[in-house]
Amino acid sequence: MSINTDSEQKAARVMNEDYNNTVTGWVHESIAATLDDLASCVTKYHEVNPQRFEEGPNSQPFVIADFGCATGASSIVPLRALIQAVRKIAPSLTIQIYLEDLPENRFDIAFQAVSKGLEEFDNLFIMAAGKDFTV
Repeated sequence: MSINTDSEQKAARVMNEDYNNTVTGWVHESIAATLDDLASCVTKYHEVNPQRFEEGPNSQPFVIADFGCATGASSIVPLRALIQAVRKIAPSLTIQIYLEDLPENRFDIAFQAVSKGLEEFDNLFIMAAGKDFTV
């Protein structure tokens, strides 16, 4: 089967609610294999640039970008690892998360999944950026 029309191409690229239910198996294994590395990157960043983690009225938020967030289910565990690593260093530092994917992405589903998965964290702001990275 080939995709011929612009609308068919766009529809083929849009994630749906079922995607969160099918993100299992190898995806979870791949994520689990990277969690220690994610936390280590935050620690190394702090060692190289400790002033970046300073808290106070003039502090800058710590920004995390999730490129290709899809519908958010596979983003939660790695985001939690990063947030926990930052919070060990700077417990009240503002954290901004950018969920990035195609403009047609179902960001409503991604926001719901990620917001629920990170609901216990304070001073956390979740945003989205729709950018086609396939061209």
